[in-house]
Amino acid sequence: MAISQKLVMSAFVIMADFTFAFAAEPLEFPSRKSGYWHIKMVTEQPPGAPPVEVQACIDAATDKDMMRAGLSMTKDMCSKNEMSRQGDAIIINATCQFGPMTTTSKAVMTGDFQSSYMVKVTGEVDGMPAIAGGGDGPMKTEMTQRATWMGDACPGGMKPGDMKMPGGITVNTNEMLKGLGGVLNDKK
Repeated sequence: MAISQKLVMSAFVIMADFTFAFAAEPLEFPSRKSGYWHIKMVTEQPPGAPPVEVQACIDAATDKDMMRAGLSMTKDMCSKNEMSRQGDAIIINATCQFGPMTTTSKAVMTGDFQSSYMVKVTGEVDGMPAIAGGGDGPMKTEMTQRATWMGDACPGGMKPGDMKMPGGITVNTNEMLKGLGGVLNDKK
């Protein structure tokens, strides 16, 4: 398997792990300020992945729906999903099962979620197929996401839910969530 395919698979696992860890329940999670956000994700482990930068257009409804969808999807996948506060930080510890892979992660979130925030996720993935870089026991994962609010207005015709990905690809999270059907209905 080419190194770029390994990096893509590793990035997917880390982001999936982060997404499900991000959706832990009982503590109230701060909402991001509506508007235009610049988000940069750096994968430290496994090494070699390039930084990923995303521009996102967020509004209150989109932020709420993304959280609700994450909660709905994790209820059957995560045997552990604990959230607590330590000072100004939100700490999430999660253990989730994705097919043959088990992810164990700790996410530490800091910031005001109005002008910026940072999420540091560390953990490991066990059961990753050898073709994707696994096979020698648990693979360590570490990712840092830094987000900065850029302003009220989203540029270039972006609408709430739009995320401009590397390579100029735009996806709309609202449309993706609608495509998941009943996921949002579980928590409304």
